[in-house]
Amino acid sequence: MQVDFDIIHASVKLAASRDRVWQAITTPSGITSWWAERAEIQPMDGGLLRLLFPNRRTLDSKVVQCRPSQMMSFVYFGGTRAQFEVHTATPGGTSLTVTDRGFSSQEDYAETLAHWTSVLLALKAYIDFGVDLRNHTPVFNWEQGYVDN
Repeated sequence: MQVDFDIIHASVKLAASRDRVWQAITTPSGITSWWAERAEIQPMDGGLLRLLFPNRRTLDSKVVQCRPSQMMSFVYFGGTRAQFEVHTATPGGTSLTVTDRGFSSQEDYAETLAHWTSVLLALKAYIDFGVDLRNHTPVFNWEQGYVDN
């Protein structure tokens, strides 16, 4: 992980094909298996991205850029620009890197870094072990200090 306070770069190595990882981050059924409670997504330049989380917080956004099976960027909470990049890992599996930039403060950076760490570990649990780490309970949420939201 690279620490810059302007840009977050965090990666996770997954024991799955690029296609499986791409499906997990760009389809409603994939996203709702490990991240959001509900998802609408059009993985194309200018496409819709709407995520509903257990605490009823909604991300109404758009896909800024998409290169199928390689990269998708989108506007995230606070107006930052997040990007998922998918690469074949050697030996075996897939590497997923999230990059996020455009923070309004060091506090926003720190909270978002913790958030992306939680998100990537939830994805790893789902992809590698078939486990959903989320608690699915609206009152036990990120704002209350729970990382398993």
